Amino acid sequence: MDGQRIFAAIELSDKARHVCGHHIEEIRREFPSVRVGWEHPEKLHITLKFFGNAEPHLVDEFRNHMSGIAGRHERFLICLATPGVFPSPSRPRILWIGITDASGMIQSIYRDIEKASRGLGFTPEERTFHPHVTIGRIRQPERFRELVTTHLNARIEPIEFEVRKLVLYESKLLPTGSVYSIVATAGMPGPI
Repeated sequence: MDGQRIFAAIELSDKARHVCGHHIEEIRREFPSVRVGWEHPEKLHITLKFFGNAEPHLVDEFRNHMSGIAGRHERFLICLATPGVFPSPSRPRILWIGITDASGMIQSIYRDIEKASRGLGFTPEERTFHPHVTIGRIRQPERFRELVTTHLNARIEPIEFEVRKLVLYESKLLPTGSVYSIVATAGMPGPI
């Protein structure tokens, strides 16, 4: 066993989760024959850092860092935004819904997490951080065009919600897909 496969994230509010889930259902219904690995609404989140497999002592150390990071940031508001794709509309692999953060707090938390994880020996993220909710992974790249156009042109209700805590999840890969369980949470001081 190579330790726990973990990632740090922000949870969605129930209402934001419902809006994302409704968008997924609408596209699934419209394009039933295109193979997409859709996320289940209950698993939707905003990833801050994917660590991969981590030894138990590193999980404990990061948990301590996460508590400190959460304690230094007050609760703040974020909002669901426009849909997008990675890496590009002409070569889409990931379908996502963006997040707007007028306070800039997510970027600040992300930088703190990167700094702490680098200090523990985790590989730094090379891509620019773009807060988003992954809703699906395209499995059939040759049949994506209409689906991607529909996704990108959809209007997502701009649900605003409060970020109150950071969450450390374990992701277990099973034959039926990944299963997430909470390893730790770290609350932020409030109110806003």
